[in-house]
Amino acid sequence: MARGVGEITGAAAIGSVGGTALALLIPALVFWALSRRLRRQAALEKASLDPTMAPLANGPVALAGTVEVSDDGAAPVEVVIEERRDGTDWREVSRTVTARPFVLRLASGVAVRIEPGADPLLLDALEPAEWSREQRRQRIARLSVNEPVFVRGVLRGSGDPRGGDPYRGAEAFVLSAPPRRRLELSTEALSGALEQRADEHLSRCVVLLSVLVLGLVLYLDVYFAALWWLVVDTPPPRLQSTSTSGSCSSRAR
Repeated sequence: MARGVGEITGAAAIGSVGGTALALLIPALVFWALSRRLRRQAALEKASLDPTMAPLANGPVALAGTVEVSDDGAAPVEVVIEERRDGTDWREVSRTVTARPFVLRLASGVAVRIEPGADPLLLDALEPAEWSREQRRQRIARLSVNEPVFVRGVLRGSGDPRGGDPYRGAEAFVLSAPPRRRLELSTEALSGALEQRADEHLSRCVVLLSVLVLGLVLYLDVYFAALWWLVVDTPPPRLQSTSTSGSCSSRAR
């Protein structure tokens, strides 16, 4: 039978305290990894504004460039919002998104084919109302050719030397939406928001690690006693001397 610390056996002590430690450590590592990935995307977005940027690589990215051409020459992304008056405010009642692939030209000259999918997220100011009645109006957000844009998604090589740049002939890259998420397009830099989210994830990581360190300090004697019993199969020195003193007292009586 396994010896124990108080009423907890050595294995149970390691299981309870060690399990708690892992429950804190694993989420902390996840938050750290998320923070690092977001910072890398923010840094890449800033680097894409530099003509001397390093070569692109597959994976999650945020890029900045200029809309060069769409498949049929129309606006690559258009969001039509219909609103209804609700008292003194306007409330959205319908939204229609039209999106088509287009070429994003980076400052370095590299062309990236953007495949926005059916429902990309366009962060842009709404234009003045196309039409307005007493109780209803329609407003539009539109991404146009030659407009600077910041895009966040997943980058991959297309395998077609003309796929991303049919006009200048260059190695092709395709940027599309991450799995189960929407492609993000913005007329303003995304790096600030990415760095803010990275800071939030890092703060959560620091909190979890602080709790973990505090728990290790508070339960250090339990760790020591449990490990000693499992490895040596005898009580640790401090408890052993206490046990011996108790035995001597019993004999004296």
